[in-house]
Amino acid sequence: MSWAFRTWLAWAEQFGLGELQLLPHQFWRLTPREFDLLRAGFHRREDRAWEKLATLGLWVLAPYSKKQMTPAELLGRSRLHTLPSSGDEAKDDAAFERAKQLAVALKWAKE
Repeated sequence: MSWAFRTWLAWAEQFGLGELQLLPHQFWRLTPREFDLLRAGFHRREDRAWEKLATLGLWVLAPYSKKQMTPAELLGRSRLHTLPSSGDEAKDDAAFERAKQLAVALKWAKE
């Protein structure tokens, strides 16, 4: 086991047992990929909560302010993190094409 993995594991164990509220046996059964997906989901939920709070804050401030802001601007971001990216249509199209090809292959395999 490398030192980099040990360092990651020390952090991951604290995050998994603390923030994700996993039980020890649940944490130790996860693969690093599964843990990363759980971590990403946790951060997405946290981002969404802040975005909701920013929207509510703007609704409260709107009658008293002449400045028009978006929730993303209030949070100091260029865009909301929980929205799908709009600048990568080429990547989205490629992913869609791969999904279509996979669906055709699975349909063929079932026949």
